[in-house]
Amino acid sequence: MTKTTVNESGKLISPLMRKYEGIIKSGKIEESELVSLNSFYNKNKDNKDYIDSLLYGDEVNELELSNEQNFKGYHFLNGLRFTPTGKDRSNSPFGYREDSILDNFDRFTFCGFYSENGRYYIRMYNCYSKDGNSFQYYYNGKMNIIG
Repeated sequence: MTKTTVNESGKLISPLMRKYEGIIKSGKIEESELVSLNSFYNKNKDNKDYIDSLLYGDEVNELELSNEQNFKGYHFLNGLRFTPTGKDRSNSPFGYREDSILDNFDRFTFCGFYSENGRYYIRMYNCYSKDGNSFQYYYNGKMNIIG
């Protein structure tokens, strides 16, 4: 028998919501969990409101990504910067600041969801350098640097 829990407003919290609550509170998220969380977040307003309260409640919770996700993300972003032969792309979406951060890359974090139209939400990331500088972005077929 599963334990039923309620939030502060008296609404039931499903076992799936408890699962995501545990992931967010752990501070780490795997790629499959992130894809699943994104789908869950987009399903209905109650899901969105609850996840928002966890991510943006008393303090903003950035979730650390796995080493594999960091490796894949770093190589993906470098593919936007350089051609396969290593030359700078003329249409690189990055400026000096982002290039500097990627040259001194440390890690990515998942930091929430972004919506251009208020209906569908896309994962948003922070990219950090070893000296603590960062930029925030989402990718929806093109690179969108928002912070």
